[in-house]
Amino acid sequence: MIDLHSHVLHEIDDGATSIEVALDMARWAAEDGVEVMACTPHFLPGVYEPDPALVVRRVAELNDRLMDEGIELALVTGCEAHVRPDMVRRLAAGQILTINFGRHVLIEMPPATLPPHMDRFFFDLMNAGYKPIMAHVERYRWAERAMPFLENLVHAGVLMQVTAGSFFGDYGRSAQDLASRLLDMGHVHLVASDAHDVTKRPPGLSKAWAYVQSTLGAKEARMIFRQRPEVILLGDEAAAPKTVGAEMS
Repeated sequence: MIDLHSHVLHEIDDGATSIEVALDMARWAAEDGVEVMACTPHFLPGVYEPDPALVVRRVAELNDRLMDEGIELALVTGCEAHVRPDMVRRLAAGQILTINFGRHVLIEMPPATLPPHMDRFFFDLMNAGYKPIMAHVERYRWAERAMPFLENLVHAGVLMQVTAGSFFGDYGRSAQDLASRLLDMGHVHLVASDAHDVTKRPPGLSKAWAYVQSTLGAKEARMIFRQRPEVILLGDEAAAPKTVGAEMS
């Protein structure tokens, strides 16, 4: 399995508080069947604004430690970028990191309220050649009321990522219900751990894989947990859902 959203990188944001915690998280993920994990620390203006060069360097350092410890997990670089009006410019300048230095970027929306003109925001990103992934879509409190907006994004080619624990009520009943609904609609393109530690928000995808497989079948589970993440890492167009290319209205 491939996990494209985690906060395993130590001492960067509200994720791993030390390299020891990071190693414990990596070991947990590897034992659960994860082979590749993206380090996606928060890039949130005024709260978390890490130096991209530091993130890249620390990913390399942690990969070296994983090898030394015999932990069979490969880490790649990325970030969880909160929406901001200058995102395209900052992406182009290397001030916001894409996943594995490709064209896919993990986007975090405000939790409580959907800002205006977000259709234009995503259109501008795609028009500039970037491929947005909306992080933990089911956990936004506005998402249930904004299904037409979300469906419009899906048809335009935006990928939707759901947190593994949401299928089991870890983030509340509303998130659980919406995660299941999106899955039934075919609007869950990726499932990731969004792991922050080894206690309250641990890594691991196998339980969610089993749930998706029981709901949609083995072929779709492989697409969500392995094949689509793999082509995202490789930069292949096959990562997009079949509806990619439709215009946003």
